[in-house]
Amino acid sequence: ESPARAVLHSHTMAEEEFRAFDFEHSTEWNEYLGNVLIPPGADVERATRRLKRKWFKRNINSDLPADEPASESSPPQNEAPQSAHSHAHSHAAPSPSPQQSSVKRAVVRNALLLLNLAILVQGVLSLFPVFGAHVFYRRAMYCAMVTYIVSAFNAFGIPRSKMDLGQMFIDANAQYLFMCVVMITSRPTSAFMIIILVPAVYQTISLIKGKFFAKYIVAVTKPVAARRAQAFHTSAILEVSMVVLLVVQGFSYPQSFLVAFMWAQLLRIRYLCSTDIQQVFAAINRQFEALFVSIPMLSFARPGYVRVRGWLEKLARVDLRR
Repeated sequence: ESPARAVLHSHTMAEEEFRAFDFEHSTEWNEYLGNVLIPPGADVERATRRLKRKWFKRNINSDLPADEPASESSPPQNEAPQSAHSHAHSHAAPSPSPQQSSVKRAVVRNALLLLNLAILVQGVLSLFPVFGAHVFYRRAMYCAMVTYIVSAFNAFGIPRSKMDLGQMFIDANAQYLFMCVVMITSRPTSAFMIIILVPAVYQTISLIKGKFFAKYIVAVTKPVAARRAQAFHTSAILEVSMVVLLVVQGFSYPQSFLVAFMWAQLLRIRYLCSTDIQQVFAAINRQFEALFVSIPMLSFARPGYVRVRGWLEKLARVDLRR
């Protein structure tokens, strides 16, 4: 059998495996998709197909062609057809074998598991007023930064286009990485450490599945996993509260004023990407509206509140009432 025929056969088999794969019930795929924001105005169906193919090629079968078959994807009419030379060049680089891909995935998963365990240990120790708590705080942040970088590149690979780079920057891992970069110059804050610990807990739970010791801790992980939505909602409340905490902290540590400003910019990005942040702002707006209704004496302040809210919405280009 010629090498070209063998490559064609492997591509065909990978394509059949891709079509038969149950994406709907795949936990890893749904977690990946949940961390990806498709830009407004984009073709959602086409973008999802592309993401599925990219994720499947990186995590399941590296023999899957990067491009969709011609029968499934029709290129734009104004797009020039690919030349024979460039087409041959695109298939010149040998793809890694399934065994190599499996080893790579195992190495990345084990590295992420160890990093997340380090975050949990160092982060929990930093919450207690013990000697060297600030050291544990810094170590947890450094481990978290490495974790987010590895997770982002593991999910998206090396960006090869502006769209890939944009998808990487609006990923939750990139946003948490920027949070750590902003907070690295600030004083240790327990609220921020809790924000870091929440994703570390649930990523550890997802990575620990299938390990030889997983059955011994299933009784502990089940109750925690059941409260995932509540935990991330609490984390979102802390993210919004961090602006106020940093402003208050700024009166004794002036550098925190700049950190609060940078955090507010990150919070705008988080608002656009996280439904939990949107729900927190909507709840805050409802509380203020209910306060003005229940206490008539405060009704004079409502026009000022509406103006401030409108100014913030215009500044951030969002709707804080949804």
